Amino acid sequence: MRLSVGLSVRLVVRLFVRSFVRLVARLSSWLCCISLFFMMGSAVAGNPSIYFEVQSYPERIDSNCRDGIAKLYDECSDQSTLLNRAIDQGRKTGKTVLVVYGAEYCLWCHVFDKYVKGHSREFTYEWQYHDGNDKQWAMKETENVNANAEAKALNEFVAKNFIVVHIESYLAPNGAEAALETGFDADAFPFVPIVFSLKDTGKYAAHMLPYHAIAGLEVKTDGGQAYRGFDRTILTAELSKLLSAAQ
Repeated sequence: MRLSVGLSVRLVVRLFVRSFVRLVARLSSWLCCISLFFMMGSAVAGNPSIYFEVQSYPERIDSNCRDGIAKLYDECSDQSTLLNRAIDQGRKTGKTVLVVYGAEYCLWCHVFDKYVKGHSREFTYEWQYHDGNDKQWAMKETENVNANAEAKALNEFVAKNFIVVHIESYLAPNGAEAALETGFDADAFPFVPIVFSLKDTGKYAAHMLPYHAIAGLEVKTDGGQAYRGFDRTILTAELSKLLSAAQ
């Protein structure tokens, strides 16, 4: 009788353990599915996502440079060294160097970076204006129903064809000098950013007109709200001109 009871208890325990293991496995599977569902939902909603990696310089910015204020432009390093590094990489990869001559305080410089890296729908910008005031602006892209597909196409085009280098014009050492080394006097223009391409020799090929001078390029309102962005089709066409001029 005792032996029978002992076997029954062990059998019950064994069945319980098996059921518990199966339950945990099912829960894990359900959690994975739920996680994937929310990830897909985020992508559809347009949370910033990088489809293709755009190789850009500087690759990193020293956190000690101006107390870590800079997010995009290296305000402390020699810009000629930075430019030459990008040119060398362009030669190794067979890609065209795209120079974005600008500054950390320039909001449109940050907008350009987000767009070529495939971001869409939701944007948050943090930068410091040249008067020392910190700025932050969150905005949403709602009117363009094709925004995600257009963002991916622009991002793929830039990633496959360009090495992007951000040359700082305001505080960094040798910003203007670095641009002059290419044969282009970027400081002759009273605005930033100035976007221009280089030939494989490292010399100037062509530059974009200022954004406001290109019909339809700038998008300044969306859904009745102030906004800063681009018509991606027009931007791709303008970058295509720079690519052709460099080849």
